[in-house]
Amino acid sequence: MDDPWALAVGVFFVGCLAALPVSLVVRDRVRERWRRPRAGGIYSMTGETGEYRFAKVLFVDPSAVHVRVYAGGMSQRPTRVKPADLRLGGDDPGIGHLPVTHAVFAAGKPQLITTDAVRPEELDGYDMWKEAGGNVWGDEHRAIRPGRIR
Repeated sequence: MDDPWALAVGVFFVGCLAALPVSLVVRDRVRERWRRPRAGGIYSMTGETGEYRFAKVLFVDPSAVHVRVYAGGMSQRPTRVKPADLRLGGDDPGIGHLPVTHAVFAAGKPQLITTDAVRPEELDGYDMWKEAGGNVWGDEHRAIRPGRIR
């Protein structure tokens, strides 16, 4: 090539094409990490009857996602919530501690809405479950023993 600019532009485009697969892998890893449940995350989840509920992740271990499911269902997926407004009691009560497999959690199509620190009193149910050697709600709707990864 006689034109140095043409050579430079060609090298630039080849470099961009070579970097594209790497950038796609990094993007997918960031998305995956964002989708992983994290303690303190408050998610909107789809319920079994099609309503949406808020669930707060209390603790995550290899065999389970430990969630607190709040009272009340909504017909449309919410996009924001004030953690102070979430309640367990009422006409349509919530669940203080529910250990589910990662597959069951993912099946609820969780969308992270906000985060809120997990308070020690929120872990009371988890502590009792752990002390009792409790089960985990599996994706075949049967209980499985903790430590068994699904």
